[in-house]
Amino acid sequence: MARSNKTRSTKHKYGEKRRKYDVNQRPGESEQHLYKRLAKVADRRLRRLEELSRQPEFKKVKKYAYAVAMRDIQSFTPGKKTFDVKPPADERLFKEKISAMQHFLELPTSTRAGIIEVYQKRADTINKNYGTNFTWQELADYFNKGYSDKVAKQVGGSKTALYAIGKIQRTEEDLVKGIKENTSITTEGPVDDAALALLRSNLKIPGTSHSTETKRKARAVLSK
Repeated sequence: MARSNKTRSTKHKYGEKRRKYDVNQRPGESEQHLYKRLAKVADRRLRRLEELSRQPEFKKVKKYAYAVAMRDIQSFTPGKKTFDVKPPADERLFKEKISAMQHFLELPTSTRAGIIEVYQKRADTINKNYGTNFTWQELADYFNKGYSDKVAKQVGGSKTALYAIGKIQRTEEDLVKGIKENTSITTEGPVDDAALALLRSNLKIPGTSHSTETKRKARAVLSK
């Protein structure tokens, strides 16, 4: 019952619940206890992020909140990989470590649900701006597995690449109507050419079909 006062859940439209941890000093709590409480939770999250990074779709999670925490930890105690639950004797260091732990715990990317939320928001923005239809996992793969650089190089730019992928996705979804009937997507020649270049390449792009037959049909539509 008392637990409900320690955290509050932030529910967002993607169906995940990101638990926002209370990093502030509680009534009657000493600074020593505050430090130990924050250190235990922060170190636990660091271990979870370590484990999470072994999953393909979360391969680069250590670039975000984890990297921020490690930078602070190394500045405090070079060679360490945790905040350490034992409070330092130095008052200035004590205060700095509390501040660093609070900052880390408040970053959305310090938790799995927060990482999903950040990726999903990014997917929503890219889908709206470029006519793509990425899931957050596909977008994570696109950027984290090196596809984005390869695709951009193939068509001469990252924005053109996203427009081209959007066009491919829409073509695959509706081969009957054809890509030029979809007024929500630009039909300029360079984008059509870029989409065709990707379809003719051997690149595997997250969010699009890898079927040879589907690619053939999509090429036929875009070539008209």
